[in-house]
Amino acid sequence: MFRYLVIYCTEEKETVVNSFEAERADLTIDPYGDDVPIALGGREYIILADDYEIPTPNVSLEDIDAHSRIANRARELGVKFEHLTLMMDLSYVNDQIDLEKLEKFPNGDFLHDVSGILTHMDRQTGQLVDCFLPRCAKR
Repeated sequence: MFRYLVIYCTEEKETVVNSFEAERADLTIDPYGDDVPIALGGREYIILADDYEIPTPNVSLEDIDAHSRIANRARELGVKFEHLTLMMDLSYVNDQIDLEKLEKFPNGDFLHDVSGILTHMDRQTGQLVDCFLPRCAKR
């Protein structure tokens, strides 16, 4: 099995937004190529995990898998959001929250934290604002 990463790229930075496994090693996709400037709003591409150094040192492949599970659970519970937005928001607060604790939370606490992160994330700075403190925050 080969591990792949889905990367979201803007002019400022790259963020790993998902990962998956496949039996084939030829799925690497960058439809734009290196010579094409990044369009306003960014773009996504897929790359083999072994070929990529994660630019955010506090986010591991295991964390990315947890982010994806959290996003999928939030969707199942009816939270309205863009998958990419929540994945990026979770990567911003990755070192501030206990992912395992968040995943094990009962639905009420889980929804409080996920909705709060989505609502109170300043996406310009990558910081939570309005004094929001997730219940799964590391103490």
